[in-house]
Amino acid sequence: MKSGIGCVTISTDGKKVAASALDDDHCIVIYDIEKGITGRMNPTKKNSDDGLIATGKSTRNFIFDLKFDLKD
Repeated sequence: MKSGIGCVTISTDGKKVAASALDDDHCIVIYDIEKGITGRMNPTKKNSDDGLIATGKSTRNFIFDLKFDLKD
């Protein structure tokens, strides 16, 4: 069963995106947008950088909002 995405936010400088999943652990991922786009444009390159900065499990409570710090 696939759960989907609960919340998405983009950093104030527009360089990062964060999202939380609707799975039981409400996993959160943060991506570097530019690295992700650049990495996807060269599919022949093995182990290309997909822009992933961080990922991890969160609380089992619902996440209603995500925000980046203004100072980032």
